[in-house]
Amino acid sequence: MYDEIQQKLALLGQKKPCSTRMSARLKEMDLADWMFSCLRLAGSDISRESIRKILREEVVTEVSLAEYQKVYRCAETFKALQDMKEMHCDLMCGSGIRRLYQAVFDEEPHYRQSNPVLQKWDYLPPHCREIKAQMEALYRQAANRDFCRGQASGALQGAGDGRRACAWGEPPWNPLWQACLIHMRMLEIYPFGEASEEISRYAMLYEMLCVGFPAAAVSMSKQEYDTCIARYLKTGDLQPFYMSMLRSVYNKIEVILQLLESGREEEEEG
Repeated sequence: MYDEIQQKLALLGQKKPCSTRMSARLKEMDLADWMFSCLRLAGSDISRESIRKILREEVVTEVSLAEYQKVYRCAETFKALQDMKEMHCDLMCGSGIRRLYQAVFDEEPHYRQSNPVLQKWDYLPPHCREIKAQMEALYRQAANRDFCRGQASGALQGAGDGRRACAWGEPPWNPLWQACLIHMRMLEIYPFGEASEEISRYAMLYEMLCVGFPAAAVSMSKQEYDTCIARYLKTGDLQPFYMSMLRSVYNKIEVILQLLESGREEEEEG
């Protein structure tokens, strides 16, 4: 399916640039889809249609003030990511993550000082004294494309020092796999406590946007998402989460292609 996505992305590139009206429509769809995913995976039950209405500054009486604030914060963060992308910012470094954290929470980031047990995933993150070293290792790994070549050929196996090593497959670099893996590794380290969950999702989105993937609506429930995370943290198996993201991206590109084709037909008829 990944090869098909690459082909469809190439086809998408051939159909652009599109009209100003269509471009605005696609941007609104990108924003609404990603906001719906972020809020859904965080446990919110807000609908995609409600998000679209809020973005259009319509009054949605069934949405609480707290949900309104979450939508506006998501919109501001999405814009900040787009600005970072245009400036070719490297996210996977200390300054990049700092900038993302500031965009999301409007404050300086700080590593957690406690050692929580994450019962929802049945997981104990690394000791807080290990966070800095593990984040620096993640930055180095993310800069090395061998870190994310293709799909993992097997589950992560426990190394002698308690860390996990992985046998990677031989296919060419897969940026979607890398985005998913960065997301899971940040959850594994859990550097910012609960804030790590939101930061890791935006880090994944940014990695996807930078290589030309659309902001897709994640096709899984909160429960399915937590199951994927728990599975990765226990066994190192990224495949279920990756396949869900792969399907989401594929479906989103299909929708965009259909919209562009229908828009072209409307222009010809006009």
